[in-house]
Amino acid sequence: MIIVNREEFLLLPPGTLYSRYQPCTSSGLEIKGNSIGVGEDWSGDWFFQNIIGEIGMDCTATIDPYEIMENGTDIRLDLNIQERDGRFEADDQFLIYSPEDTKEIITTLGGLK
Repeated sequence: MIIVNREEFLLLPPGTLYSRYQPCTSSGLEIKGNSIGVGEDWSGDWFFQNIIGEIGMDCTATIDPYEIMENGTDIRLDLNIQERDGRFEADDQFLIYSPEDTKEIITTLGGLK
């Protein structure tokens, strides 16, 4: 694993596995998508898939998905959704997982029941 700043992060390829980093702590697990606006008049942004982190669902809908899960019904996790970061924090840092780290995570998760 390595830690990179925002400028370095935006240059990483889509498919990079990362966590958001602050000194002495990291959070979430996300897959980087395409960067946009790099080298333009603004600081750039990127798309990502949220693997582990806050899971937001529309609880104002007619059917509340959390209520359904609380009653024991399994709702499938949809990982095919990309979000745009849009925070534009110049001092952001990221913990980048190496391909070896990623393989180890996959192996560990693959052994779960």
